[in-house]
Amino acid sequence: MTNAHKNPARASEYPKWSPKGDLIAFLRAESEQVRGLYLMSPNGEPVRRLTSMTGIGLSWTPDGRSLAFVDRNSSGEPFSIFQISVETGERRRLTTPPRSTFGDTLCAFSPDGRRLAVVRFGSRYESDLYVMTMDAAEKGLERLTVDSEGIEGLDWTPDGQVIVFGTHRGLWKISASPGERPHPVVMAGIDGGARHPSFSRPTAGRPARLVYQWRTRDVNIWRWDAGPDTIRKVPGSTWFEDFPAISPDGRRIAFASNRTGANEIWIAGDDGSDQKRVTFQNGPVVTSPQWSPDGERLVFSSQVGGNRDIYIINADGSLSIGSNGERADLEDAAGRRQRGPGDRRRGLPGIRVV
Repeated sequence: MTNAHKNPARASEYPKWSPKGDLIAFLRAESEQVRGLYLMSPNGEPVRRLTSMTGIGLSWTPDGRSLAFVDRNSSGEPFSIFQISVETGERRRLTTPPRSTFGDTLCAFSPDGRRLAVVRFGSRYESDLYVMTMDAAEKGLERLTVDSEGIEGLDWTPDGQVIVFGTHRGLWKISASPGERPHPVVMAGIDGGARHPSFSRPTAGRPARLVYQWRTRDVNIWRWDAGPDTIRKVPGSTWFEDFPAISPDGRRIAFASNRTGANEIWIAGDDGSDQKRVTFQNGPVVTSPQWSPDGERLVFSSQVGGNRDIYIINADGSLSIGSNGERADLEDAAGRRQRGPGDRRRGLPGIRVV
C-alpha cells in the first residue's frame, strides 16, 4: 500500500491500526534522524502527513481521535511524549522528563483513555514504567517499577487493571490500580527476553489473547592458550556469559551471567568448573567484574539503589562496599543483608571515585 521500494531512503514502517479500523498510522523516514507521521486509509485513499517526529513509539487514543508519539524539540533534550489531533494536527506535550535522562520512548493508552503508561529511560539502556492520568499531564506521573530494566514494549490488559511489558528477563505484569505500590510479577521467564506484547480486543464468546515477540541469543566465553589449536569454549549456560576477567594467579575466572534471569557476577575455575554465583541482586544490572591484584576481592558495576556505581566484594561474595559513599545494602547467597558502604563498624570506609 506504500511504495518504499521505489525509494528505500523513505521506508515506511511501524504501522498502527486505529481502534475503529478506518485508519492506519505509520512512520516514513524523511532524514537520518527524522520520521514523518502519516495516516492512510485501508481503502487506498491518499496518504496524509500529520507531523514529524524523532522517536518510534505510537499509541492511538481509544476513541481514535488522536495519537501519542515520541519526539523532542532539539537534539540536546530527552525524548518526550506528545499528543496530536487527527483532525486538526494540533500538538501538545504530555511528559517532560528530567534533562539528565534519555527520555520517554514508549507509551500506551489504557482502554478507557484516562491513563497513559510511559516507559522512561534513565540512561540509554535502563528504563522503568510510569503511569499518568490524562487530566494531569506532565504532573501526575507515578512510577510503577524500580528495577531499571530495558523495557521493550507494553500493553494494557483489556480490563485496564494490569500492564504487561517485555524485558530482556522475560514477560512481566504489574497492577496499574491507582494508589497501589505493587511489585512486577513474571509471566514467562524467557531465555533471550520478550518484546512488544499486544492484546487482542475481546469479543462475545472469545477471550482476549496476548501475543509477544521472543528472541534468543547465547553469548559465551572462550579461552585461548599459547600454541596451535588452543581456543576452546568455557562451559557455561544457554544464556549470556560475558565480561570475563582472569584472576592474577590464572586459576579462576570472574564473569557476568544472566542465567538466573538477572545479571549477576559468577566465578569459576579457569576451565569453567566449580561455577559459583557471588552477587544476588535479582534485578539491578551487575556487570564488568575485575580482580584485585591479590585475587581476594572483585570490583564491579551495579545499579543498586537506582544509581550506577562501583562496588567491591570479597571473592566469596561477602561484604560489599560501594563508590557513592552512601549505604547500599546487598544480599549474600543466604539472602542476608550485607552492610553497604561507609560501615565504620566493620572498618570499611566508603569509597569515593574521583
